[in-house]
Amino acid sequence: MAERDEAEEDGREKKYYVTAEDLKKLVRYDMTWKDLVEKAGVAEKNLIIDASYHPAMNDWAATVRNLQEKKAGWKEFAADWFAQFVYNTDLKMTLGLSDTPQEVLLPVTEEDVAQDLYSEMLRAFYEYEEEDDPDTLLPFQKAFPFEELLDEVRYYREDMDKPVPARKFTDRSKLAFVRRGSDDAEFHEFKDGMQRLCLRMNEELCRKGNAEALRIRGYASYSGGGMYPSDWMVARDSLTAAFEKEPESYLANSLGYIAFYGRCSGGKPQYDEAFRWFSIGAAGGEQESRYKLGDMFLKGLGVPAMTDTAVHLYKGVYDETLAELCHGRKDSKFADAALRLAGVEAMAGPACAAYRYRFALQANYAIRQRLPFDNYGDSSVFSHIQDELSQAGRSFHELVKKTNVVRDVPVSELQIPTDNASRCLKGVVREEKNGRARLTIYMRKRLDEEETPMTLLTMPEADFCQLVDKITFEVRSVREIKTAGDDGSFFYNYADWSHKKQGFVFCQDEDVTAFIGAKELVWKAPDGQKTDAGRMLHFVKVLFSASGRGYDYLCDDRSVKTGDHVIVPGRDGETEVEVIAVFDKAESETDLPVDRYKSVIRKAD
Repeated sequence: MAERDEAEEDGREKKYYVTAEDLKKLVRYDMTWKDLVEKAGVAEKNLIIDASYHPAMNDWAATVRNLQEKKAGWKEFAADWFAQFVYNTDLKMTLGLSDTPQEVLLPVTEEDVAQDLYSEMLRAFYEYEEEDDPDTLLPFQKAFPFEELLDEVRYYREDMDKPVPARKFTDRSKLAFVRRGSDDAEFHEFKDGMQRLCLRMNEELCRKGNAEALRIRGYASYSGGGMYPSDWMVARDSLTAAFEKEPESYLANSLGYIAFYGRCSGGKPQYDEAFRWFSIGAAGGEQESRYKLGDMFLKGLGVPAMTDTAVHLYKGVYDETLAELCHGRKDSKFADAALRLAGVEAMAGPACAAYRYRFALQANYAIRQRLPFDNYGDSSVFSHIQDELSQAGRSFHELVKKTNVVRDVPVSELQIPTDNASRCLKGVVREEKNGRARLTIYMRKRLDEEETPMTLLTMPEADFCQLVDKITFEVRSVREIKTAGDDGSFFYNYADWSHKKQGFVFCQDEDVTAFIGAKELVWKAPDGQKTDAGRMLHFVKVLFSASGRGYDYLCDDRSVKTGDHVIVPGRDGETEVEVIAVFDKAESETDLPVDRYKSVIRKAD
């Protein structure tokens, strides 16, 4: 027995030095880490990686073949083998591997091909890791692109001595390349030869009916300035073909816009087509499609005029996107929905001036949060919002003077304007002197939320709209305060004014948690910092077409006058346009952030 214990002890202390040949077999899937431990006959902790090996294209090609021939499943591939390359630091460093997929522009060198093959395995591994139930994944033998990866190796070997444009590439490699080129900024960084190759490859994929290539061509032609020039016909036909291959609601939404504005019919709207596409988009959850349907019902465009239906559609998007904004989604479509609701209130006249200005303030705040994302069309949305904000503010303040102290705040503000489903708020009230108290309302997160949302506080009387994490009110003429907590705190999900008791009642479901007997709530705007108007900027307003709207450009040349022609950066490159106005504006008064304005290049010859 003693001899056996001694032998086992010797076995535990024994070390095995992993050789370069071992590492090569590991990489090629000739053996797994478990196989190596069994071969070494030592404890796993006593495996010492002392050799050096750097996998090349041929190694990873052998891996792909072995995975295919051995019919590896997800577990065999990911858990039993590839996990060691990701989580074994010594092994990863020795082999010089990354734990982040690396995108190559095109696999034109042996190193590129090797990197691409390894990155594809890494992506597959992360797909397995992120799936709660790997059994729901498509079988590994069907999901992994064995043949395309082996073709990539074969094409490289056959064409390695040819110039890149003359080489053969897999559709997978082409698509990865044109996907990079679909970003306008990245496309313009390509050399001319690579731009032509990118365009040629996308056209080849489009002829094969590849849905993604069709989408890339459609959206590039929609906006212009990148891989394709602006061409509404090409955009419509490409997006339609992509939709027929892979029906997606966002494609229907884009096709709805093309029809709505008559992009392919000489500017004459095709409302029947627009309604069809927007209906598909709305059914798929597209917020833009929903409020565009609202536009059609509000104005009777191709459908009966139905204001209630329009408001219902607008309000649905408004509530949904308000929740997104309050949860940190600054690129939400809230500004668009709020702008439309402001327009509806404008139709009701002075009686709804407060509601109109409230929505306009919210739209203005939201679009300014969204502008840094540089979304297509946001400059136009911003301009429309500024017009509505100016008109709504003027109408409202003809009735109510601006003030930084808002008296008689309605009890509805105690609900906090955000998504209130299953939400409980916290209140804290502190008595002060002279019959006054300070009431602070705090947002609280639900059990299914990781972070506490903000709330969009809007006070039209003070021209104020901002996301805040709490709201503080001054309570005046206080007679009585009762709260569930001895420290003046309470929780509630409903608040109301009691005429009988002459005070504010707070309830959590059916239970009263607080009562504040008082006459009014008062809100004071936070102290603002005074700023000067900023530097004066010189602008020209130009027309791209006689019937089009004017666009503002910065202009350093003060000799330019109305009626002159200048060269400006347009959608399709340098464009000659006519100047219809010249003016100066202070930086603080510009409709857009200064860095969003383009500049005049020069006077036309």
